[in-house]
Amino acid sequence: MEQPKEGKDVSKEKKRRIGNVTAFLMIVTAVLFDLAQGLLFFLNPIPVFGTMIDLVVSYFITFVSGAIFLLWFMLCRVSYFDSRSAKRFLIVLTAGIVELTPFIDTLPGISLGVIALIVQVRLEDRSSKKAVQRLSGRKLRPPGINPQTHHP
Repeated sequence: MEQPKEGKDVSKEKKRRIGNVTAFLMIVTAVLFDLAQGLLFFLNPIPVFGTMIDLVVSYFITFVSGAIFLLWFMLCRVSYFDSRSAKRFLIVLTAGIVELTPFIDTLPGISLGVIALIVQVRLEDRSSKKAVQRLSGRKLRPPGINPQTHHP
């Protein structure tokens, strides 16, 4: 059985719900959705009829991206709708309102919403880890110090 390397905090990896690679892929996907909406808005050649098509396609992109990110966050054990997630729900609600408002939907609401959710989840993970350490009576130690081999 392989021992964890010194300097690597194994409990940190287990507690983090959204890892660095997942966060990067989520952000890239959100940026691609926002780029698709932005290009759709700026490449609109027909004044009135094109605007209606733009709105319909933009709403479709918003709902598809919302469903994809809802599923993706659920797979990462992040819920928008539980009793402890009022901030997450407000982030999703704000991003949704921005994306469903005509002409404002060209702003990168999906990307900003996903980034805000990732930051919020990471803050929650960090605060819950500190709370568990406080309750268990363990002192917070800097990463890289192995308590079995470190003698002050």
